[in-house]
Amino acid sequence: ILGRVTGRQKSNEVSSNSAGNSFAKFTLNVDLVYKRGQDSMIKRGPIALYVHMADLACRCPKIKPN
Repeated sequence: ILGRVTGRQKSNEVSSNSAGNSFAKFTLNVDLVYKRGQDSMIKRGPIALYVHMADLACRCPKIKPN
């Protein structure tokens, strides 16, 4: 996917459940989708991306805010 990060909720606004799993919410604007399958539901436009805070700390998804 080719897209841009257009927003991120601050750490005090991330959701957390009783198990202690916390997430960061990013707002992405998808510009282009490469190699989309026939049953793919990814479309161009704004979408929300939730990432575990542990994954965000180790930089597992390469997210580069603009």
